[in-house]
Amino acid sequence: MSSFQTILCPVDFSRMTDKALDLAKCLAKLSGARLAVLHVLPELDKDYPADPASISSRVLKAELRMAADKKMSDLAKYRMYDTENADFFIAVGYPPEEILQRARWMEADLIVLGARGAEGGGRVGGVAEKVVTMADIPVLVAT
Repeated sequence: MSSFQTILCPVDFSRMTDKALDLAKCLAKLSGARLAVLHVLPELDKDYPADPASISSRVLKAELRMAADKKMSDLAKYRMYDTENADFFIAVGYPPEEILQRARWMEADLIVLGARGAEGGGRVGGVAEKVVTMADIPVLVAT
């Protein structure tokens, strides 16, 4: 088995992705790989139609981005302090597509993600299922 060079770990800051992150960190240390941690924010215009009575889409997008930046910063500070070769990214879009695009862009050798994220539910969530079925590189699903 060849050593991994780049491992992509998508996170949504849920408990399940904590497990995936721990696994990705361990694999990155063992193989000397670079670890890329990715959080994907939804495109609000597509996922949440504007309601004239609600908060403006622009304000909501800015607040979601600030919250994601804070969570990613905390993750880097408190969960990744012992990981030397890690990069952190925030993207906006449809999570499965953004994960796969980022994996191709960075020439990742492996994707490590949680079986289900913040959406909860059954055994394997929608994002994990789509990534597993559409990826052209190995995907490790943490349960």
